[in-house]
Amino acid sequence: MQPIMAQRIVNWQQGIQSPPYELMICPTHRCNLRCAICARSWEGDTAGVLFDELPDERWLRLLDEAAAMGVRYLNIGGGGEPTLRRDLIMDLCSKAKAGGMEVHLQTNGTTLSKEDWEKLLNIGLDYITVSVDGPTAAINDAIRFEKAFDKTVTRLGWLHQLKKERRSPLPKLQINMVLT
Repeated sequence: MQPIMAQRIVNWQQGIQSPPYELMICPTHRCNLRCAICARSWEGDTAGVLFDELPDERWLRLLDEAAAMGVRYLNIGGGGEPTLRRDLIMDLCSKAKAGGMEVHLQTNGTTLSKEDWEKLLNIGLDYITVSVDGPTAAINDAIRFEKAFDKTVTRLGWLHQLKKERRSPLPKLQINMVLT
């Protein structure tokens, strides 16, 4: 167990309040895919719809507030594709890392460019979770559509190459998959 988590358990047992450890945010509900298993797809085209999203400045203030409380881990994910708000994601990751937080980004893996991967590596992103719903394009795209498998595999190749060139273990890659 990580020392910080062990200390939090001891504090809890002694009645001492600890700040939240993790801030999990959902910066958008928009998505560029139409996955058959996702409720977001049942609502129709959401890629261009702004669901009363918080402005970037408010998200950045929220991160400042979380850091002041002692939050140590930022998890960016949600009910949509966070990288559709690319500039905000880069700013949040950068600010969180500068403040000493670990940062985890969850994505469908289809929208990040080589330049985006370079920025995320430069920022020091700790974890990335990419959703893939099958080992082949045929299986994956039957669920995700939009030729998502090839886009995701290509972009993961870019990440792998950049990590190899830099001899960087980060970000740690996790694959999220729904098995049926």
